[in-house]
Parts: sequence; C-alpha cells; structure tokens
Amino acid sequence: MDSEDILFPVLIKRCSRLVDKRIDLLLKEHGIARSQYRVLYYVAKRGILSQKELLDILEIQGSTLTLIVNALVHKQWLVRMPDDNDGRIKKLRLTPAGQERFKTIPNPVEAINRLLASQLIKQESDAVEALIRKIITQLA
Repeated sequence: MDSEDILFPVLIKRCSRLVDKRIDLLLKEHGIARSQYRVLYYVAKRGILSQKELLDILEIQGSTLTLIVNALVHKQWLVRMPDDNDGRIKKLRLTPAGQERFKTIPNPVEAINRLLASQLIKQESDAVEALIRKIITQLA
C-alpha cells in the first residue's frame, strides 16, 4: 500500500468516533450524557465557573450549553448563581448531590486510556503518543 493510499484524516476520525462511542457507553451506565459529564467535570475541577467561561472551554453554542445546564439543574446536580458584581453573569457550581454523584462516575477518558494502554507495550504507547502529538502540531 502506497503512502498516498493511507487516509490519515479518515483513520483519525474513525478512531475519534470509536472513542466517543465507548465514552457514551460508559457514561450511559451512570445515567449521564457525555455533554453533561463534561460540564460537571469542569465545574467540579474549578469549583465555581461562569457559563461564559464554560462556553470558552467547551467550544459549543450558548443555546446548547443552556440546555445541558438546564438538565443538570433539573437533576439538582448543578446550581446557577448570580455574580456578586454583575447580575447578568451566571455562575455555576455543583450542589452537594452533584458532588456526590460526580464522585460515583468514573472518568471515562481515564478508563479508555487504561484500556488502550493495556493493549500496547510501553514503546508502542510512547510511539503512538509521539505521532499523535506530531499530527496535532502539523495541523494546529
């Protein structure tokens, strides 16, 4: 097979979709969608986060974030609070129930990383990481 026959973007996209699918399956077992987990993850990591900061991190549409936050508020895992200095700004934090719930959900990225690492020897793992970083550098 010639190097021109290898379609790296197709392989990378396929790999990404399979990772996303595996993450979705892991999170489904805990009754949460990937988008909801990502919001909980970043709010848990930072403690309190504005919706604007979260938009910048997640790189999604504001209306999409609003739907995700609404669902998490409805589950009583997240609370919206007005900013002390500007009432237009909404801050987010986990509720005690949200903190407890988040602790019970295994980090799906770490789980998949362990799965993949268990299938590769150290040299292969290092080589894959180096190649992916090289691709990212070339495309950035």
